[in-house]
Amino acid sequence: MASKNTENFRLKVIKNLESKANWQVFCNRNWICPYCAEVGVEKYDRYPDPAIRVMRHLLKECPASGGEELSTKELKHRIFQIKTHQMLKAEIDKPLWNLRDRQKRWYCPYCAQPTEITTLKKRAFLKEVVKHLQQCFGYKKGGIKSEDYLRKIIAYENKVQILVGVVKKNLQTNPKWKVSGRRGEWICVFCQTSLGHIDVTNPLALSVNVPTQIAHHLLSACSKFQWEKFFPQSSPSPKSPSASSAGPKKSGSKITTISIPSVQETLKRKPELFETNQGIEFAETQVDDEDDLEAVPLISERQLQNVFTQAADTLENFLSEDALEAVFVEEEEATVSSATSAESTSPQDGVREEFATTSEFKATISHLDVLPLMPEVESLEFQYVYETKSSEDVDFLDFIPISSRQVGILAIQLQRAIAKQLVHQMKEFIQVEGPKLTSPKEFVLLFHKNIWTKLSIPLSLSYLILDVEKEVLRLCQVNHHPLALLNPLRNRYFHLLQPKGSEGFSLEGGQQDERELGELRVRLKKEDLIILHSKGILQAKDDRGVSFGKQRLYELMQRYGRHEAEYFRDKFMEKFSKFHSKRSRENIFILAIKYHSQFPYEEEI
Repeated sequence: MASKNTENFRLKVIKNLESKANWQVFCNRNWICPYCAEVGVEKYDRYPDPAIRVMRHLLKECPASGGEELSTKELKHRIFQIKTHQMLKAEIDKPLWNLRDRQKRWYCPYCAQPTEITTLKKRAFLKEVVKHLQQCFGYKKGGIKSEDYLRKIIAYENKVQILVGVVKKNLQTNPKWKVSGRRGEWICVFCQTSLGHIDVTNPLALSVNVPTQIAHHLLSACSKFQWEKFFPQSSPSPKSPSASSAGPKKSGSKITTISIPSVQETLKRKPELFETNQGIEFAETQVDDEDDLEAVPLISERQLQNVFTQAADTLENFLSEDALEAVFVEEEEATVSSATSAESTSPQDGVREEFATTSEFKATISHLDVLPLMPEVESLEFQYVYETKSSEDVDFLDFIPISSRQVGILAIQLQRAIAKQLVHQMKEFIQVEGPKLTSPKEFVLLFHKNIWTKLSIPLSLSYLILDVEKEVLRLCQVNHHPLALLNPLRNRYFHLLQPKGSEGFSLEGGQQDERELGELRVRLKKEDLIILHSKGILQAKDDRGVSFGKQRLYELMQRYGRHEAEYFRDKFMEKFSKFHSKRSRENIFILAIKYHSQFPYEEEI
C-alpha cells in the first residue's frame, strides 16, 4: 500500500514538473521549491531522474510541503533575493560597498544616492541592502558606479551638510547674509548675484530650506566663494568632509578627501560636457541678462520629508541650483516660427478607460469627444490615466502631431462645463492650427484670440512641444501646475518647470499683453521623464475625506519617477486608487512621457 502511495506521489510530482510553471523555476542550475521558495535540488540537471530528488526534498526537507504553492512571480522574486545575496556576500567587504556620509547614511554604488541604511552590523546591513536593491533603478539597469565617482558625490554632500550649519548661523547673526532685493530674493554675500528662487522674507523657508539652497549655490554656482578660504586646511578634522567606510578601521589606514571639481576645472578637463563657456546648456538662444535665467526648482526626497510635516504650501519655494545642470533658457518673447507643412504621424488608439458619466455631463459634452489618441513618436513613451466623473469641470488632454519627430501635448482644465458646440469648435481649432505652429506661446496666444475671447470662463492650460530631432522641450503655461522633470543623469532631484508669467497671464477674455506670457525651453536628455497632471489628482479624497495632495504626489515622483513611464503609471495607480473611490467626483488625468535611451550612465562628473 505504501509502495502504491509512493508511486502515486511520484507520478504527481512528475506531472507537476512537466505542466506547472511554478514547478519549473530555477536559480542557475538549482531547482526552487514552490512551497518553501528555497533551493530544493542543487544542480538539477545532473540527475537522470530529478523527480526522485524533488520527492526527497518534499518528503524530508521542505517545512511547507503540502501547503499553499507560491506563484511564479513570488518565486522569481525569491531568486532575485538569492542572487543578490550571493553577489553581496562576495562584494560587501570591498570599500565601494561601505561608503557613508557624515550622517552615517550608506550610499548605493548603483544609484549613487543616500539611503536610510545606517546600521553597521553585517547581517542587518546585508538584509537592508538587499531590500534597497529590490527597488533600486540603477541596479535594474546594471550600471555600477566607480569608487572614485561615489566618493566625489559623498564629498560634495558632506560639504553641503557642513555648509548648511554655517549658513544657518550666519543668517541668524550676520545682517550681511540677509540682504535681499525688492522682491525679497537673496543677494549672495560673495558674488552679489540676485537669486530670485531664494526667498529670505518667509520665516519658515528661512529656517527650513533656504540654508540648503544657499549651500548648493555657494558650492556649485558662486564664482567668488572658495571653500579653502572659508574653511582653512588648518581647521579641525570635522571641517574636512570625506566619504567614510562602514567597516572597522584598520590601524594606520587613511580616508582620502576628494573634492568635487569646480565648473572651471571640469571645463578644462572635459570641455565636451558643456555647450557654452559657462557650463550651461541652452536649447537655441543664449541670453546675457541673468534675470532671463530662471533656476529650476529641485526638491529632494529628504527635503520633502522635512517640509511636508511643517507646511505643504511652501513646496513651491523649494529651489536649488547647480551650475552643471542649469539647462534651460526662458524667453519673454518666443521666436516666431513659420508654419510648416509637416507630415503628421498616424496616432494609435490609446487605452480607453471605463468612465462614469451623468445625464448632466452628457448634456454638455461627451467624454468620448475629449479622449486623447496616443501618438507614435520615435524615442518617446507615453502613458496616461484619464478619467472624467464631474459635470462641473471639463478637462482636456490631447496630442497634436506636428511631424514624425515633433508632438504637441495640450492640457486644458475648465472650471465649469461649456456647450458641446464650443467643444467641437475648440477641437477643430486644435486639429487645424496645432500642427502648423512649433511655438507653444504662439499657439496659446492664437487660442486666446480665436476661442477664449468668446467666453469668460476661468481655465488653466499647459502646452508643450517635444522635438526629439533637436532634443528640445518647449513649454507655455497659464495657471497650470508645473511640469515635473526627473532624470538620474541630471541629478538626484526632480525639477518643477514653470515658465515666466504662467500665473499672471489670464485667458478670461479681453486683451492681454503678449510680453506677460513666457515660453520655457529645456534641453532634453536621454532618460528624461516628464510628468503632467491635473488639479483633480491633488483634490481627490479617500473615504475619510483626506486629500491626496502634493506631498504624496511628489513623494511618488521622487521614488518611482526614475523608472519607465509605464512603471510610474502603475505605481501611481496603486497608491492613488484608495483616494479615487466611487464617491469621488474629481476629474483626473496624469501623463508620463519617457525619452528613451540605451546609453550607459556617465562615470565622470
